[in-house]
Amino acid sequence: MKHPIDPIVMEAFTTAVKTTFEQLTNTIFEGVEVPNFIEPSADHYSAYLELQRSIPGVLAIEVPPSLLDSLAERYVPNSGEVTTDMQEDALREWLNVIAGQAKTLLKGTQYHYQLSLPRSGHYHFSKEAQDSMFSMRFVAPEGSLVLRILLPAYG
Repeated sequence: MKHPIDPIVMEAFTTAVKTTFEQLTNTIFEGVEVPNFIEPSADHYSAYLELQRSIPGVLAIEVPPSLLDSLAERYVPNSGEVTTDMQEDALREWLNVIAGQAKTLLKGTQYHYQLSLPRSGHYHFSKEAQDSMFSMRFVAPEGSLVLRILLPAYG
C-alpha cells in the first residue's frame, strides 16, 4: 500500500517525536506505523494544532491517561501533585515542540508550514482526511501514544 504522506514528512515527525520526549521526559519511544485510521479513544487525552499553508494540514496527538501521568511527572519534577490541567498543558507543549522541530526539518520543502496554537481535545478528521492522513504509534515501556499527521503534497 502506498502511503498518503511523503517519507520525508514521516521522517521529520518521527525524529521530532523521539527527540521531544527523550529530551523533555527522558523517555525513549520507537515509531511503529499504524496502517489505517483508528478512531480516537474517548478516555485518552488529546491535543491538536493546524499546520497552516495553502493546503492546510493538522497534527494531533493522543495519549492514554496512565502514560500521560508518567510523562508529566518526569516533565514537571518536584512540583508535588501533577494536576490534570498541568498534564493537558504539558501535552499541548509537547505537541507544539514536535510541530516546531518537524517544521525546522521540513524547511525548504513543499511541506513547510506555520503553526497554530495547540488546542486540547480530539480533532474530528473528515472521512476524506482520514483517507489522506498518516498515523504512527510510538511505543515506550510505559505505554504508547498516537500521532496523526495530515499534510498533503501540492499538485
